Formats: sequence, C-alpha cells, structure tokens
Amino acid sequence: MILPPVVLPGGHRNRTITIRLFFAGVFILVGVLGEFLIVERISPQTNPFELRFSIPLIVGLIVAAKFLFSERSSWVNRNGVLTYRRRNELVSDSYRARRAFELRDLDTQEGWYLIELDTGKVLCLWDNLPSGPLGFDAMNPEVRRFPCTEFAVLRHPTENFTAEVDCGGQVIKPVTIHLGNHYDDWLYTYVPKDGEVIPNKTFDEALADMQKENGA
Repeated sequence: MILPPVVLPGGHRNRTITIRLFFAGVFILVGVLGEFLIVERISPQTNPFELRFSIPLIVGLIVAAKFLFSERSSWVNRNGVLTYRRRNELVSDSYRARRAFELRDLDTQEGWYLIELDTGKVLCLWDNLPSGPLGFDAMNPEVRRFPCTEFAVLRHPTENFTAEVDCGGQVIKPVTIHLGNHYDDWLYTYVPKDGEVIPNKTFDEALADMQKENGA
C-alpha cells in the first residue's frame, strides 16, 4: 500500500521538531532536578549522582519524553481502514458526475479515473487511496462504489494529496482502457495531477484520444 506524503513544508517542519526537542529537553531536566531534590530531602546522606539512581532515572525520562513529545502519525487504522487523523486540515470539494472512464496498467493494475463533471470539465483522480482502491469499498472489495454521480473529494491543501473520497448517488460503470506499455507515457503526457482537470479537452475528446492511441 502506497501512502501519500504527509511531511510538512520544510521550514514549518523544522520549527516543529525544534519545539518538540526543546520541551523534551526541559521535561528531562526537570525530572532529573526533581529526583535530586527528592533524594536530598528524604535521605540527605545519599549521593543523588550515584549511577544506581541517575542511570535508571535518565533512561526512564528519555523513554517518557519520546512517548510524550514524538510526532504522531497523521494516519490511523479504524476498523481496518486507513484514515487521515487530522480531518480539520482537509478541504472538501463536492462534485456531480455524468460519465467516467478509467486508465489501467496491465502489469500493476494501477489506474486513474477521468470523470465528466456536470460543468463539462474532466476531473482526474488517482485510484490508489491510503484506504485502498478508490473504485471499491475498502471493507468489501467486491462492491464498486466509484465512480458515482455525486461525491466529495477531501484533499490536503498544503501537501496536495487526496485523503478520502465520500461517495453518494448512483454508481457509474466506467469505460476501461488498458494502456499496457504506454501507461507511464500517457500519465506524464496527457493526464494532469491528482485532483486536477484536463485543460482544453472535453470528456468525449479525451476518451477518443485514449481509444485511438490504444487501438480500442
């Protein structure tokens, strides 16, 4: 399963790491000083710097700091489906669709959907979501759920990836085109990025181009 990149932009990520390290260091320092003060008060004759006290304490504090201050994954497994944890970061765009066709790689079965919207534009969506193939229900791979007449695309505006697609309306049976050895060439030449539209081409024109080049 291929996960989309979820790394924050360089400057913001570096500042986030620096802040986490700072608070982790403060946490360890306060813990060490607290242990020394406690030992000093309870047993003044005991040297708090003895290795039998300091080593277990420092190791424990480091483990605790790692647990408390390490960056949590943006993805969580819920009922067997990988879901983006920080949903407040996502932007939702709703669409209505008329027709669709899918491009398939014969070797890997990777694919793209090209969907005719009610505006006449052609939207491109990558088939491989973190939760599994976009076209089928993650909990029941035999049930097709996409393309459909109504759907909402949840994308991360900064990292520019599709996290989820919420489906509604009626399922649309797409026309399938197997690109074979030309799959990568077509992706780089004709298909825009995930979540973008094909400029200056209608659905019929895009479909005719694909079928012509692949002998369909």
